[in-house]
Amino acid sequence: MKRPKKSFRALLSLGFSAALALSLLGGTPAQAAPTTLPGAAGPARTVDWNPHASWTEHYIVTKDRTTLHADVLRPKHLKPTDKTPVIAVVSPYVNHFTDQGLLGALNGSGIPNPLAKAQPRDRFADVVNGAKLLEAGYTFMLVDLRGNGGSTGCLDFGGPGEQQDVVTAVEWAASQPWSNGKVGLYGKSYDGATALQGVANRPKGLKAAIAMEPMYDTYTYLFHNGVPYYNALFMGSWYNQIAATPGLLTDSPEYLQNSLWTATNPMCMVKNQLDQYDDNPDSPYWQKRRFVSRVNKSPIPLFVIQGFIEDNTRADGLVTLLRNRKAPTRAWLGMWEHIRGNDTTDDGRLMIGRTGWYKEVRDFFDHYLMDKPLKGYPNIIVQDNTGAWRGQEAWPNTDPDTTSVWTVHGPKGTVEDKGLAIGANTTTGGGSLPPALGLPLNSSNPGIWKIGAPLKRDMRISGHVSVWALADYAPQDRSQSTSLVADLYDVAPNGDVILIQRGAIKVTPGKKMLKFNTFATDWLLRKGHQLAIRFVNTNTEVYFHVPQGDDIKILDSRLYLPIDNAKYRKTHGGNPTYWEDYMKETGHYPGPWPVVGI
Repeated sequence: MKRPKKSFRALLSLGFSAALALSLLGGTPAQAAPTTLPGAAGPARTVDWNPHASWTEHYIVTKDRTTLHADVLRPKHLKPTDKTPVIAVVSPYVNHFTDQGLLGALNGSGIPNPLAKAQPRDRFADVVNGAKLLEAGYTFMLVDLRGNGGSTGCLDFGGPGEQQDVVTAVEWAASQPWSNGKVGLYGKSYDGATALQGVANRPKGLKAAIAMEPMYDTYTYLFHNGVPYYNALFMGSWYNQIAATPGLLTDSPEYLQNSLWTATNPMCMVKNQLDQYDDNPDSPYWQKRRFVSRVNKSPIPLFVIQGFIEDNTRADGLVTLLRNRKAPTRAWLGMWEHIRGNDTTDDGRLMIGRTGWYKEVRDFFDHYLMDKPLKGYPNIIVQDNTGAWRGQEAWPNTDPDTTSVWTVHGPKGTVEDKGLAIGANTTTGGGSLPPALGLPLNSSNPGIWKIGAPLKRDMRISGHVSVWALADYAPQDRSQSTSLVADLYDVAPNGDVILIQRGAIKVTPGKKMLKFNTFATDWLLRKGHQLAIRFVNTNTEVYFHVPQGDDIKILDSRLYLPIDNAKYRKTHGGNPTYWEDYMKETGHYPGPWPVVGI
């Protein structure tokens, strides 16, 4: 690769390296170096968080001439000619200095020491160590997305450039002389989304992917049918500061030079911020970032974890992803927040409530990357609101013999847009609002309700609920818009009112039929319980909304609820920690609810 002329970034990084050399005079002797891979940017080193790893750094060039940095961890005992499968993470969170940028480092953990020994980021040390990936003969690779860590280029927030990064990283890993040509992707949240991008784009060598609590695309992470979440206000700035964070002073000059790319190309950050404010899902910017339908049609095996009640990366694209997917598909779905399959509380409890995550990760990758037989786990493992765990072949169930659609007439009336309202005592990321905060809001802005009769049998809602509302919105300012939220509640005989799920849509002037879906759920409405439907202008705990003062008239409405009547085999699992909070307090409607409209 032709080297560029010395730039300000290069001079600055060389200055950092010179300062470092002076600071390290008289240091301790170096350890014996592990085996160095061909093409590495320097000699192999050891890894503090895994004694079995031999670590080398590599630089990969994409088709648009962006340089990507990769940390490659190989089993120490292997020769450079020994071929292994590769598990890769492509992420904005693997900078050697800090994973969440300087602002993230200030959030409780403090600023790391810039003179600390350079090491590969330990973001997924849990699975590398817990699943014993290196001991089992895997190579593990961490790749910085463009504009982050040791990679150059402008941030592309799920766009064509970022998707090209994933494709390039996978194909590079599959083509190396130390690779057996089989690559798996792994990630959570943002790097769960890059795993899905890989599945959507089908690069040569990609054989399987695991995505925990992923973004299903970057639009639905910021907006729900045109209605902004709070993160739509600042997420561009957040990822800008992550990308602008330099590497460690102990990193190589090339890494340091690349890590200054974003900070010295400020227009990249300006564009990244401004582009994300577009709330139109059909705009060219967002259309280039839609990939979940392609994941559904891809032949690449996929394993997903998704919490139905999580308020970070919500289950917005889950049904599109999984419904009738023909490729081998596994999933853990249930009542938890933004967590990994192995996360624990401070006292050691599994937050997801089910044991065996590392075993199932190994079973999945061992089969598709090493050709070992599967151990026979259920394809889809679901935990519902009752706490029960079950296994099934596919989700949502689409067998016409065991499914039906429950059509329910929804509320009619006037939705006022003069105040705020709360849907439940939830907060982003799995927290809980004090009920007293929602009570005055809902008392003054209850919305309009329709409450059904007590059920004569159990009804399992499995999938997303489709909402149709004939609305008439006539603000004085015709350029104005507002939002409509549909909240679905389970009303128990004892009076508990718990949020099943919600959905929202942007409302523009005129008389029109609004059609939108709630987030996905798997909720068993028990015999004797009632289904309550509420239309309101906002859920303040989730959506950013400024009341406009003009009302929305709901002339008619219907909801179409997917009902699964099949019987399933139970499987093991305990109580997710957030599910316990949700059913006890967090998921409850704050305030009195009107007894109207059976």
